[in-house]
Amino acid sequence: MWQVCFRINWLGGLIKGLRPLVCLWQVCFRVNWLGGLIKGLRPLVFLWQVRFTVNWLGGLIKCLRSLVSLWQVCFRINWLGGLIKGLRPLVCLWQVCFRINWLGGLIKGLRPLV
Repeated sequence: MWQVCFRINWLGGLIKGLRPLVCLWQVCFRVNWLGGLIKGLRPLVFLWQVRFTVNWLGGLIKCLRSLVSLWQVCFRINWLGGLIKGLRPLVCLWQVCFRINWLGGLIKGLRPLV
């Protein structure tokens, strides 16, 4: 009877003694599981950062492409505007020269009549 009581008490004491170890094991398991989860997620976070960077860079390139395209359009319009402005005096000069020559020709043509 004494041995049975001793065994039950010993077993109870062993269970009580093991309880903190089980608790500690659970804590360790949770910490390791969380650590493993964090380690497992690290590549995903890195991949997300890479994708974010690539997408951000892609967005920046797309945005810059629009600006470059807009700049090219503006440059072409301004260049064409500048060309037209630059040619205007030449056209005007040509018209003046044409009129003078035409008038000169007319005068020359009228001379025999006069």
